[in-house]
Amino acid sequence: MPLTKTRKKLKISVRQGVLLVLLAFLLYLILGTVLPFLHHPKVSAETRAGFEAQEFRAQGSGSGGRIRCIDDNAEALRWRIRLIESAQRELIYSTYEFHDDESGKDVLAALLAAADRGVRVRLITDGLTGAHRFRKSPYFQAVAAHENIEVRIYNPPNLLLPWKIQLRLHDKYVIADEHAYLLGGRNTFDLFLGDTSERQNIDRELLVYAPEGTPESLLQVRAYFERIWAEEASRPFSGSSSKKAAEAAQTLRSRWAALEKDAAPTDWEAETFPAGKITLLSGETAPVNKEPAVWYALSELMKEGRDIVIQTPYIILSGAMREDLAEICGSADSVRILLNAVENGANPFGCTDYLNQKEKIWATGAQVYEFSGGNSLHTKTVLIDEDLSIIGSFNLDMRSAYLDTELMLVVESPELNAQLRAQAAEQQEHSRWQEDGTYVYGPLYQHKGFTPFKRIVYALMRVLILPIRHLM
Repeated sequence: MPLTKTRKKLKISVRQGVLLVLLAFLLYLILGTVLPFLHHPKVSAETRAGFEAQEFRAQGSGSGGRIRCIDDNAEALRWRIRLIESAQRELIYSTYEFHDDESGKDVLAALLAAADRGVRVRLITDGLTGAHRFRKSPYFQAVAAHENIEVRIYNPPNLLLPWKIQLRLHDKYVIADEHAYLLGGRNTFDLFLGDTSERQNIDRELLVYAPEGTPESLLQVRAYFERIWAEEASRPFSGSSSKKAAEAAQTLRSRWAALEKDAAPTDWEAETFPAGKITLLSGETAPVNKEPAVWYALSELMKEGRDIVIQTPYIILSGAMREDLAEICGSADSVRILLNAVENGANPFGCTDYLNQKEKIWATGAQVYEFSGGNSLHTKTVLIDEDLSIIGSFNLDMRSAYLDTELMLVVESPELNAQLRAQAAEQQEHSRWQEDGTYVYGPLYQHKGFTPFKRIVYALMRVLILPIRHLM
């Protein structure tokens, strides 16, 4: 009898011990994810000293190559395929998120076909979104197994180092040899590419092409890639020669045969127009709490302008970023911010923070247009006066400023600027904005409203996000 009681007490003690260990580990994960980023770095004196606003304009003395702005998702997929097909020696492909859905398979088929004809292919994707997906997909395993293809996963999650989970690769670009590249905000799956998905995001990227020579901005993007490729956090991913992977490779080759048959020849000159200077904005490539180098450059350029338009999916500002925005508004004649109406947004955290912070944002002096035009806005663009357009992956939030890797292209081109301003004006027709404390609705604004359940969810989230908004 005493032995039986002792065994029962021992079992209870073991269970309690296991539970305590699990709770302690859970606490470690939560604190390790949240606490290290309570205080973000400031801009260094070196970064401040090295910035010169006039360096972003050639003022007629040089050319950055020929460009094309790509806003249509079906067109974006076609240009990816064309760019990959044009490579003769090397392809570089970077993306935050890559799926093996319809558009993803088209891109994988094109990459595999390039490798088959002897092109060296290097592919990098983020570890949080890509590590598990690449391991379980025979299509990614088939591509990674090719002798001419190298794949790396940036900062794959490690539960023993929970602070690293917050630090993501958010860059999206494709480089073909030394003649052309594509850079912007699109991920590689059906929500952003092609026309097979019923629901699609509105996004943007820029094609840069040089008929002769190599664009200086391409060299900048390539140098940036080499830095992030060489990071210790960029881990090699090995493919598989399994039966499933071999079948997937055959499927991709058959898919490419159909794509190649339907492809039309590309007149690169006719499809593009000349631009002035093009300059890359980038920050640190290591997974660390970063100084806000890209935001600093953006804000300093905006302070030089009189007429500013910002397009961003959502806005989540630190106190320092809000002070910068107020300074921009104080020096400019007009600052307009175009973002998703809460009812139209795809990011619930960004939408919730806007509900909490919108009065403070309005108080900076910016005129905020809340877009509701069907699909969700995913565009990241800054327009400064009549000649500068800035396009890339940077959201107007703390995550882009301090945590993730981000790229933006500063393009000197009145033609591009006019094109993007016209599109922004059209999107304002689908928006609402504040005048004298009252919402005014554009003629094409789509009223969506909230379900009772969604109202309850957002009410709860407005409280729950407060301890973690520095991570958003």
